[in-house]
Amino acid sequence: MNSSVLLYGTLLFLVSLVLHVIIWRIRVPRHDALVLFFIFLGAPSVLFFAGHEIRNVIQATTLARIETIYALLLHFALSCAYIASYPAAQAISPSLDILLVIASSEFGRLTEKEINAYYPDTELVSARINDLKRSVLIAQGHHGLTLTFPGRVVTFFFITYRRLLGLKAGEG
Repeated sequence: MNSSVLLYGTLLFLVSLVLHVIIWRIRVPRHDALVLFFIFLGAPSVLFFAGHEIRNVIQATTLARIETIYALLLHFALSCAYIASYPAAQAISPSLDILLVIASSEFGRLTEKEINAYYPDTELVSARINDLKRSVLIAQGHHGLTLTFPGRVVTFFFITYRRLLGLKAGEG
């Protein structure tokens, strides 16, 4: 297989991702899942079938027909993984919210009691805190719970990703 397959498949995914970000920065669509499917799966499929004739005329790529299909399959695999993970990234999960609360606290640490004060369901919060400890995303310090390095990385990724899409804190 030609390494261009990886390049074109990844490039097609990145073009779709940039288009997604541009649209979301302008305005988050009301039917966001439908728009995601169109951007990542529908439009590339239409371009592939319509673009095949164009490619024959201008010879814009060096890929053979089967390699073009492979590149499209790579794009679809990346797109499906992205679409599947999108709801988790746009929604505020209790675990992610706890990481954000700790990260935004004055000294970067809170006690479990202080975290519980943010939420009405302390049983749910305690279970999420235990999950975060087991996942090594937070750790018990001398003065409360703090983000570990992996916790800071996860928090940074989600904050950056949500800002990139133009989503404000606390909004989905």
